[in-house]
Amino acid sequence: RGCDQGRHAGRIRLLLPHPAEQHALQWQRCFPTPHCSTCAPCLCGGAALGLPADARLVLGVGRLVTTKGFHRALKALDGLPDAHLVLVGDGPERAALERAAPVGRLHVLGSLAPERVAMAYQACDVLVLPTEREGWPNVVTEALASGLPVVASAVGAVPEMLASEKAGAAVAVGDDEALLRELRRVLDTPPARGELHAYAGQFSWDGPVEQLTSLIKEVIG
Repeated sequence: RGCDQGRHAGRIRLLLPHPAEQHALQWQRCFPTPHCSTCAPCLCGGAALGLPADARLVLGVGRLVTTKGFHRALKALDGLPDAHLVLVGDGPERAALERAAPVGRLHVLGSLAPERVAMAYQACDVLVLPTEREGWPNVVTEALASGLPVVASAVGAVPEMLASEKAGAAVAVGDDEALLRELRRVLDTPPARGELHAYAGQFSWDGPVEQLTSLIKEVIG
């Protein structure tokens, strides 16, 4: 039934949640609390995805196109001799990335079902997103909810999402030295996964739901 705007004029307000909150239900469903509060990734998930257990794993999630900057993440491997790059996604740059990669250190998993994407988050050590442009990237929210630190380009809302140093770092677009430096810092001194999951809790639906409930009570009361 249509809304009687005349009768309720001035008593109807539109709630638009923060962009992060638009994704909260998804990560709460697919990216539960990490199994422990330590810094260690989940080895069982890595084995299921065919990832090496003896390497530090840098994860990239997204379409494999030039603007995502995964070629920069690949370049960073030169300064991270014990690290491998894991990419979840597909796209026109896949073949070029595979040709440019150091032998055995790039793992392209292709497009995965949500539960297997969650396994990748929990199996890796850091998410990298050296993209040229973003709004509020869902992958950053998902990674933090999985207890994974993030190093990403300082575009869109990324600096706000990574406001805490423990969450990772936002670096200038195209600054390969800063990207490598922050990846090395996060890999060498990883935060506790439970702490990052708790940090990501600020992006939940709880606040908007409480506001909506209060407004409904006000309108019908």
